[in-house]
Amino acid sequence: MMSTSPTEKHFGINEPLFHKVAVPDSYLLRSLVAALLCFPIGIIALYHSLKVNHLHQRGKEEEAKRAALHAVTYASWAFLGAVITVAVSVCLLAAGITFLICFGIDWEKR
Repeated sequence: MMSTSPTEKHFGINEPLFHKVAVPDSYLLRSLVAALLCFPIGIIALYHSLKVNHLHQRGKEEEAKRAALHAVTYASWAFLGAVITVAVSVCLLAAGITFLICFGIDWEKR
């Protein structure tokens, strides 16, 4: 039986010396769309999503995960804000059109 040194036992031939930690998802595309839909909150989401890779490269894994969580949270709030804005706009437009039809302008006289 062949004896192996402690180094060979700990680090096998196919086993890497350093275990790479996966980069957390930065949600960059989601943050970009959020920045277009709801400008102020989307920019904050974009800022946090851009920090993820930078923090990961510096070895700050926990901060990178926290930045990714902030990015997806702000992006979600931006999407919610955009949906609420569109819903309120449609309701106001429908109310305005209804008002004009019921009480408003007589288009044939103009």
